[in-house]
Amino acid sequence: MLKSIRAKLYILFLAMVSVLVLLTLLLNTVFLPAYYQNQRESILRESYIETVKVINDRSIFTLPVRLGAIESKNGVRINITDRFGEVSYGSDNIYIIQPGMVITEKAAFKEGTTIEGLDDLYIQYTTINVYYDNDADLKYLFLFGLMDYEYELYQIWIDTTVDAINENVQISNTFLIYSTLLTMVLTGVAFFFLSSRFVRPIQNINTAAKKITVLDFSEKLKVESKDEVGQLADSVNQLSSQLESTITELQTANKQLKLDLLNRDKTDKMRKEFISNVSHELKTPLALILGYAEGLKVGINEGESDFYLEVIEDEANNMSKMVSRLLYVSQLESEAMKPDMSHFDINVLINIILEALKIQFEEKGIKTTAEYSFKGEICADIDQIRQVITNYLTNAIHHCNGDMKVGIKTERTEAGRLRTSVFNTGEHIPEDSLPHIWESFYKVDKARTREYGGTGLGLYIVSQIITNHNGTYGVENVENGVLFWFEVEV
Repeated sequence: MLKSIRAKLYILFLAMVSVLVLLTLLLNTVFLPAYYQNQRESILRESYIETVKVINDRSIFTLPVRLGAIESKNGVRINITDRFGEVSYGSDNIYIIQPGMVITEKAAFKEGTTIEGLDDLYIQYTTINVYYDNDADLKYLFLFGLMDYEYELYQIWIDTTVDAINENVQISNTFLIYSTLLTMVLTGVAFFFLSSRFVRPIQNINTAAKKITVLDFSEKLKVESKDEVGQLADSVNQLSSQLESTITELQTANKQLKLDLLNRDKTDKMRKEFISNVSHELKTPLALILGYAEGLKVGINEGESDFYLEVIEDEANNMSKMVSRLLYVSQLESEAMKPDMSHFDINVLINIILEALKIQFEEKGIKTTAEYSFKGEICADIDQIRQVITNYLTNAIHHCNGDMKVGIKTERTEAGRLRTSVFNTGEHIPEDSLPHIWESFYKVDKARTREYGGTGLGLYIVSQIITNHNGTYGVENVENGVLFWFEVEV
């Protein structure tokens, strides 16, 4: 419980109020009687001066009324006697003070002090005394003075009880205790409810800070004030936003670093595989060339020399074709051959390619169909798109069997892109080979690929070209054959 700010504030509040009350009680008990007595002494002095002024007026008819007014106003008793002890005003037995009754005695005024407005009068002997009346069981504060006026001496007695001082202190302290208890209860209840207004923003800040520690920056504090708590909430919001931005940047940089490392490893692996594949692909034609060249060198029958030379020429052409494709692939990978964009009719281009491959279709007895539901032009590199379509159709020719049909189709997708697909009847591609046919030098049937001089780079070239066009490509095993396709923006 003490861990709560509200509890700490409440305890601090009670402690401060308690200390304040105790200090007030102490001050009341120790200093209030002396302060009160000092104030009453001042009242006695004022009453004495006013009494002297009344006596100076020497109006016997108004004397009782005016002195009574002074008594009522200042809460004192006044007694005046002449030099013979005859009472001029007051009671004749009120000031019978026995020895030992006086507790303290001090001068009330400095002798010779003049009274304002009465330049011919001055204050003679005066004392302020505290005495105790045993009969009445009361303590009194009284001022005694002598007034010599026009050869007549007056004794003036003015007193007030001082027991009321202690009683007032006791009453004040009792009232203070009760009022403090009531105030503490009422204030405590009010504080309990009002403190939530102060504590709630801090609790919200604490909740947001805890979420930040687990990298959750979804909590945004509502700044409702411009005080220190509001400034703290605003600082936490700024800290959250800055941390979120920084961590996002770090995560992005980390992902990019991982991707770069993966790409580097992948590039190293591809480089090694590329060197291995090139070495393997060149090994066979080189071996044939060297073998048949050795045969020519040692001498063979005259009728076989032409065959040897044809083999050497074919293998040399295959090597030349492979080197050309390798150079083409290298240019694509290095982005040296960025697409040269232009507008052209894809359907017209397909017709031109079909006409160029017409002889190959006829030699294998393949029936071709073309369906053009896409109308209009596209913006792309016409030479590279020609290469893609040619590779798809050439691949279809080499793998077509069964019903011996090849079909090509163009259509517009729901996203508004051009989709071109090439279908050929024949055997399905093994499912485990589908993800790899786009890799360089990958061959599903190496023996068969060797028959028609395939290099294993055709589909890899397709993937690079379509990727450079920000397009997509794929292959599917469909009923009675295989379907290759690609999509590009119009």
